[in-house]
Amino acid sequence: MRNRLVASLVLLFALIILHGPAGAQVPIDFFARYNPSTEDDLGNAGLVQRTFTGQINADALRAFGEIENGREPSSVAVEMRLFSEWPITIVFKRSERISVTGLALIGYVQGVDGSEVVLIVNGPHVTGDINLPGQLFHIRPAGDDSGHQVQD
Repeated sequence: MRNRLVASLVLLFALIILHGPAGAQVPIDFFARYNPSTEDDLGNAGLVQRTFTGQINADALRAFGEIENGREPSSVAVEMRLFSEWPITIVFKRSERISVTGLALIGYVQGVDGSEVVLIVNGPHVTGDINLPGQLFHIRPAGDDSGHQVQD
């Protein structure tokens, strides 16, 4: 009896160490490469005031594919740097199939009440919006295979 209890406790601690506590997430970096020197201030020439380009991390795309194949969306979190101001962590609540190859991931920015995130994943391309109180960011493929642009 005592050996079973000890074995059970050892197994429990091993699971906690390997996988973290229930519900814990280690955010995946959204961008494999982020080059702040690509930040452009477009001023009042249009609605977009700033933009930068980054390469989406293959681990993030792989996690999105796992959601498409049945992984629970709430088990995935991604960290993204919005310009040089601050990193945010996006947590997904649900996913919806929107086309044969497109998947919508719906979530929020951790710790920001009233935030909403919608990303549309179609293979290696991601399009979406990050809505924070008083600020809206857009993610779009750059179009020339240079990566994805983030705009505000």
